[in-house]
Amino acid sequence: MSVRADVVIGADGVRSRIREQLFGKDTPSFTGYMAFRGLVPFATLTPGLIEPSSCLSTGPGRSFTRYLIRGGSLVNFVALTDRDDWREEGWSIRATIKEMLDKYYGWYEGVRTIIAATPPDGLFKWALFDREPLSEWTRGRVTLISDAAHPMLPFLGQGAAMGIEDGMVVARAFAAAGSIDEALRRYVEARLPRANWVMLESRKTALNYHSGREENFEPGKHVSVESLGLMSYNPAAVPV
Repeated sequence: MSVRADVVIGADGVRSRIREQLFGKDTPSFTGYMAFRGLVPFATLTPGLIEPSSCLSTGPGRSFTRYLIRGGSLVNFVALTDRDDWREEGWSIRATIKEMLDKYYGWYEGVRTIIAATPPDGLFKWALFDREPLSEWTRGRVTLISDAAHPMLPFLGQGAAMGIEDGMVVARAFAAAGSIDEALRRYVEARLPRANWVMLESRKTALNYHSGREENFEPGKHVSVESLGLMSYNPAAVPV
């Protein structure tokens, strides 16, 4: 099947075929990190365990982020670990409680209690892949957006946020421009520097979180969304 269009915006993820057609084959590289994700019913946990309501724990080669969702009825966690012997991707690869507890051996009991309370059918894992930043996203009337343009490691939790920002800015660029070519130029000029910067900061944050060095978490040294000023950006107001 073929389709004709005035403009094409590639939003087909980290393994984007559109990116490959525009800029040549560039296989995503395995980062040496993997992620676990689980959902735990809040009511099954010991009272007081989830205080504060969101928390990031870090240590050598591992980190563990948890926060409340669905009106406080569920605890969502994402646990990131160093691992070089498993490289599968997917949204539905099952993990076992034992496997995860083994990876978090020696961690404080709050984290291990949450892991142990995860329903067996509610724990998943996937390997993390990355690409190098692009210096351009557009060829002709075809451009890239979100993970196709700038795949984000999850250490700053900005993957979805960057995609939302892209969507707002590309819509505003088309509204402001007098032609498709101008709209795509406005979009890329507004978004590429920020998205590539956040992409690289996410990589650095991984090294910071997994270093195990206490000095990284002294006041003024801890890298976070707040310390980087990421929330001061307003995609509805930045120049396009």
